[in-house]
Amino acid sequence: MLWFLLCLSAYLIGSIPTGYIVAKRQNKDIRQEGSHNIGASNVSRSLGWLWGAFVLLIDFGKAFVFLWLITPFFTNDIVLGKIIGGAWLIIGNVYPLWLNFKGGKGIATGTGVFLAIFSNGLIIALIIFTLVCVTTKYISASSLSAAIALLLTRLQTIINNNNYFAQEAMALNFLIFCYVTLVFFKHKDNIKRLIKHQEKKISFKKPLK
Repeated sequence: MLWFLLCLSAYLIGSIPTGYIVAKRQNKDIRQEGSHNIGASNVSRSLGWLWGAFVLLIDFGKAFVFLWLITPFFTNDIVLGKIIGGAWLIIGNVYPLWLNFKGGKGIATGTGVFLAIFSNGLIIALIIFTLVCVTTKYISASSLSAAIALLLTRLQTIINNNNYFAQEAMALNFLIFCYVTLVFFKHKDNIKRLIKHQEKKISFKKPLK
């Protein structure tokens, strides 16, 4: 029963559509703006980067705080609990119940999840994200590069620790592989635009609209 409640609560928390709610407060439907996505990057383009930063912070924070709060309930299985909870947080963000299962791309929520369960890999991914973003100004390319960095860091960790078949290690490996696959799937349109040089660059000129 406890594991069921973990999955259900994680999914519902992940499903809270922060970008949609913020845009509604500005009398806009973010699903009709820009790329039609409810994530932080589209909010930045549509409402200004400060609102986008706010959405990113909330989506990141709700995932990280949730995984921190469940610690007392999974004393003997906290790592596995965080991995399973993290998976459902990401699923909720990408496929929210409240918006007909059409949500974000899992970047901000995934950042909160992996900071809680794979901080070393997340830090490297954030460094790569920042470098690519500063160099190219493409949020999509930065997100994809960070996802690859997360996966490669995990592979290196597995090789160094030689713990291929430990239950928790295999669960984390599976989560990261599925997450990276999902990130690329959700960015398929962005990838097409990047190839055609039609992707929009991020701008920090207008803090608010």
